[in-house]
Amino acid sequence: MIPLFPGVQTIIDRYTEPHKLLPKFSNQKLNLYIKQCCKKAEINTPTEYKSFEKNVIKTEFKAKHELIGTHTARKTFICLAYDRGLDIEMIKSITGITREKTLRRYLHVSNDTKKEKLTKAFADL
Repeated sequence: MIPLFPGVQTIIDRYTEPHKLLPKFSNQKLNLYIKQCCKKAEINTPTEYKSFEKNVIKTEFKAKHELIGTHTARKTFICLAYDRGLDIEMIKSITGITREKTLRRYLHVSNDTKKEKLTKAFADL
């Protein structure tokens, strides 16, 4: 169970069809829509992209909106939730992640968070 904040409830209220909460999209279509929204928002910083072909690393630069997708959103949520104090078990519960190893792929602890938590834990020494 996850609480619905007012902005989320406003979106849900737009869809009145019974037994259907929100429209469903394939992952491919959803990623396309996310890229289109990011392009419209002018998220176009050149970003390094690495691909692997026949054991050779190919590096190129692409506009950031071309690289953003559902996994970017998931990673962003997980990192922000952790930075704002949600514990690992709560994040796993909300995101549906069951294995710690899977969560670790998404979680990047910022330097500011490390400094803040270390200071809070050991400042009185």
